[in-house]
Amino acid sequence: MAGPTLRATSLSLAAPDPRALAEFYAALLGVRITVTEPPRPGYPPEDGWAQIRPDGAGPTLNFEYEPTYVPVTWPSEAGRQQVQAHLDIAVDDLPAAVDHALGVGATLADFQPQDDVRVLFDPAGHPFCLFLSPGHANATSRNANTATQNADTPAWGADTASWGADTAAGYLGLRR
Repeated sequence: MAGPTLRATSLSLAAPDPRALAEFYAALLGVRITVTEPPRPGYPPEDGWAQIRPDGAGPTLNFEYEPTYVPVTWPSEAGRQQVQAHLDIAVDDLPAAVDHALGVGATLADFQPQDDVRVLFDPAGHPFCLFLSPGHANATSRNANTATQNADTPAWGADTASWGADTAAGYLGLRR
C-alpha cells in the first residue's frame, strides 16, 4: 500500500516586520510579493504576513510576524540564538551578487568560512549564502553538488539566483 504524498511547498521565516522582510527578498531576488496581510486588530503595526513566489509553479517564501524574534549569532556561540535554517542562493557572479545584496539592505557577515561563498544577513538578521552556480569555473564541487541536488527545485528570482534546501552537502557557507 502506498503512503501519502508529501511535498514541501514553502519556507516560512519569522520576523519582527514580515512585510518589510518580504520587500527585501523580493528586491534581492527580482520577484514580486504575491500576498500581504495587514496587522491583526490589536497588534502592533509591524504585525502581518507576506509571501513571495517565483513566476509559475514552485515553492514560496513566507514571512510571519514574531513579536519576540531574536536574530541569530553567527558564528554560533553556546547559550546564544542558533542558526536553525538558512537560504542558499546560487549566483553567476559572486562580487556583483554581493554588491546587489548589500545595495538592497543585506549586511556582510564578518566571518566568511569559504572563498567562493559569502554569508550575509537580511535586515532581520537571518543568514543567507550566495555561492557560485554549478559549472562556473570557480565553483567548488561541494557548491555544485548542492545545486545539483536541488535541480528539481524551481528557480527563485532572477536568472542568476536559484534556491533550494541544502541537504547532503551540509550547511554550505555556514560551516565553521
